[in-house]
Amino acid sequence: MEKPGHRALRRGRVSIPSARYFLTFVTKDRHQGLASERMFQRMVQDLPDVPCETLALMVMPDHLHWLVRLIPESSLSETVRLFKGRLSPELRRLGLSWQKGAYHDRRLRPDDELAPFLRYMLCNPYRAGLLKIEAQWPYWYLAENVAAWFEPTTDEGRPYPEWLRECAEPPWEAE
Repeated sequence: MEKPGHRALRRGRVSIPSARYFLTFVTKDRHQGLASERMFQRMVQDLPDVPCETLALMVMPDHLHWLVRLIPESSLSETVRLFKGRLSPELRRLGLSWQKGAYHDRRLRPDDELAPFLRYMLCNPYRAGLLKIEAQWPYWYLAENVAAWFEPTTDEGRPYPEWLRECAEPPWEAE
């Protein structure tokens, strides 16, 4: 049975061609296992087959954040359906599944800068205590054009310690 909160996630959902979206998908019952080399490689391998431009992807043990730009011929629901559907066989192999019918989306306004969203994503595994600030999280993907300007702003691919405090809340809540 669908939870009432899932209907609320869809309320007001709009699919705008060429718009940028910050998406979050969660595994059913928050079961862990997404953050594995095999799963991450499968996600990155399947990105070109999904009708969008992937800007960034952060894979955590029980959820992922995906920053995308829709292509003109696609819709948000179709993009999500294809991405999740392509990964479902691998998830089942791991004994996992997606939270049914649910995902969080945040459409970025045309004037929204990407950097706060990227910092939030990059800080995620460090804020969760999955690794120390000296280590690099391996399940992080940036498109080449995004990496070219964002990576030089990082501490060699890691967040600066002050970012962990600044990124405690999602960028849209800091507005």
